[in-house]
Amino acid sequence: MAGEALRKTAGLPGAWRAALMNLSAGLLCTAVLALSAERYTGGFAAGYVLGFLNIVWLFNIVKRAMKRPPEKVISFVAARYYLRFFLTAGVIFFIIREKAVAEPWAIVAGITVSIFTAVGSLIYLAKEELR
Repeated sequence: MAGEALRKTAGLPGAWRAALMNLSAGLLCTAVLALSAERYTGGFAAGYVLGFLNIVWLFNIVKRAMKRPPEKVISFVAARYYLRFFLTAGVIFFIIREKAVAEPWAIVAGITVSIFTAVGSLIYLAKEELR
């Protein structure tokens, strides 16, 4: 079933396919968590969405950097990297400070799973491209 879903996305660009794979994994993990450990679901989902948005933002930075002259790429990417990092840290800090989730570690777990899913899907897509 998963293989069939991947074949249906074959016409999409790699970043979109990776994003769809990431969202699918996030929804699946959140659903399983909702059924097994309801207390962690909100934090995990918040972390996963935050991780997903970070990856999309990172892809956007890379895409825009590719259109810049080589001598300006380093400063362009570095400035946006730090902005992305500090905004993400600020959002996590705000969520934890306001006690918006039951367990702060669930946010970290969500971000981590999102990143590992993105890396894994990109590796899979790269290997598929080489065939």
